[in-house]
Amino acid sequence: MTGFATKLRVDSVVNGRALLVIVIFAFRKYNFQPTDYKIKPIHLFILFFITLCILFKINSIVVKKLRRRKSDNNRIAQSKIKNDDLFIMESRRRREMSKRATNIQ
Repeated sequence: MTGFATKLRVDSVVNGRALLVIVIFAFRKYNFQPTDYKIKPIHLFILFFITLCILFKINSIVVKKLRRRKSDNNRIAQSKIKNDDLFIMESRRRREMSKRATNIQ
């Protein structure tokens, strides 16, 4: 579980960097100055926070899908192991039955 927690932390750092790049790119592309539109710094903070929440929500959806896929793969692997065990037990039982049949004859 530690590796998973580390991955989440790394993903949040990547999300933060992506958000920073998006904001810087938008400011440079449109030559945006906060004073042009009478936007207060608190509005920028709220916009930053909302964008960050959206990125985290996308990240959590992706993590849930990955987690579900991993559990499905584990379930499939477990069923294969169980089927293999059943096959081995069945083949042993058949061998014993054939040995008994040859001993009786």
